[in-house]
Amino acid sequence: MSKDNNAVISGSVRMIINILILILGIIFIANPGAALQGITITLGILLIVYGGMMIAVHEIRRGQGLTPPPMGWPIVWMIVGILLLIFQEPASQWLLPLVIGIWIIILGIMNLRNAHEIRKMGGKTHTLALILAVSEIVLGILSLVSMAFNGVALGIMMGVCMLIYGVASIISWAVNFVAFKNA
Repeated sequence: MSKDNNAVISGSVRMIINILILILGIIFIANPGAALQGITITLGILLIVYGGMMIAVHEIRRGQGLTPPPMGWPIVWMIVGILLLIFQEPASQWLLPLVIGIWIIILGIMNLRNAHEIRKMGGKTHTLALILAVSEIVLGILSLVSMAFNGVALGIMMGVCMLIYGVASIISWAVNFVAFKNA
């Protein structure tokens, strides 16, 4: 696959992620408590299903005489999924904001690198990308600090930030896409 095709595919994936972030932002603003609890339930179910699939892969590989993957992690994922379903409220008010805060900080750091790459390529939106990356890092830190106050307040704050980030990222993507097509 050529470098141009990879860039288009990467840009398309980013656009889909940005639209999902925008939609999540609207959901978080509309009902932050339910949104956090819904994410906790979904994550619990996904971890149980993933753990079960990995156990099935283990058994299939073992039945074929191949070296099976270790069984430890699938069991851990299933246990964590069950615990998330049992303890939905504390998980949605404390654990999920913690994980999301760390995730947002990591995304911000990765987007700092993207802003640098955009600048090196002569892109006109590197300042916007830099502002968004720094905003993400600040939001992640605020998420971690504000966990002690209330998960609902955090949900609203995250919703507003996700909405702003989603719109700005879609605009940035569109500007870069047009510049890429014209290059």
